[in-house]
Amino acid sequence: MRKLSGRAKRTGKASRILLTLWALASLLTAGTVDRAINGSSTGIAFAASSLAPGDKATVANTDGDPIRIREGAGTDFARIAWAREGEVVTILSGPRTDSTDIRWFKVDAPGGTGWMMAQYLKGASAPAAPPQPRLTGTARVANTDGDPLRVRTTASQDGTVITRLSPGTTVSIEAGPVTDDAGIVWYKIKSGNTTGWAMAQYLAQVQPEAAPPSRATPNPAPVADPVASAPSGGTSNPSQYRQWMEEARATYPYPESIDKMWRVMMCESGANPNASGAGGRYPGLFQYAPGTWNGSWNPYRANSIFDAKSQIFATAKAWSIGMQNHWSCYYY
Repeated sequence: MRKLSGRAKRTGKASRILLTLWALASLLTAGTVDRAINGSSTGIAFAASSLAPGDKATVANTDGDPIRIREGAGTDFARIAWAREGEVVTILSGPRTDSTDIRWFKVDAPGGTGWMMAQYLKGASAPAAPPQPRLTGTARVANTDGDPLRVRTTASQDGTVITRLSPGTTVSIEAGPVTDDAGIVWYKIKSGNTTGWAMAQYLAQVQPEAAPPSRATPNPAPVADPVASAPSGGTSNPSQYRQWMEEARATYPYPESIDKMWRVMMCESGANPNASGAGGRYPGLFQYAPGTWNGSWNPYRANSIFDAKSQIFATAKAWSIGMQNHWSCYYY
């Protein structure tokens, strides 16, 4: 056996020390992880960190619906692809918060590359969901990106779907919150004669209307229904439409300009109140489907779907509660 030099001895000794330290660290780490898994109070709690570029995440919490991938971080950007529940995506950038406080990540998904809502991404490093205030009284369907909300027989995705509610539909909270085995929060809601369970993430609290001033005005003049004086038939014209849009926006404030609503109307019907698109399935200035027009969200559903003023006021109401996704022309 060849005799080692003094330098070789020192190098070998240093290597053995490093190896011993590495083995000791491995044992300690393994013990710590084991204690953390088994709930020992001496273990270290490994908290999930926010998603970052390069991370993998799974599409989740969609209730079975495909999720839109958009050109930009906001619902006003065009859809360019779909992501489906269970698919694994790669985070490219984000998070980015839009004007409505919704968080988005840019992802590389099997269907394409673009921006997705953070609430539909889940992974080992997924961001924790912000605490949601308890819902009481009245709520509305929201945050569905234009899709209908499933209402089920039980507080679980295994429950049978008994109805689907359009975005903006107002419901009453009957019970909840209840958290299922998957960590999803549910509320029991009532819409019309139907009662069932819906995911909390798709419900937004409706604040009660402010009480009238305590100081009464003697013999106040009656306030006319804004639609009651709507002209009938073909007497309406585009100059009146703009005036009605101004009145409607004052009644139901929405973030877009009147010019934006005007452009959507021209795109949908060319300002023809008798227009009927898709073989008659979508009538009127703003091309409402009868099922949408007759929804409980619409204060003017008792009026003719061809009534121009009713359509203008109904559209202002719809935009004030976040239903812009119903119009494809909104994105042109």
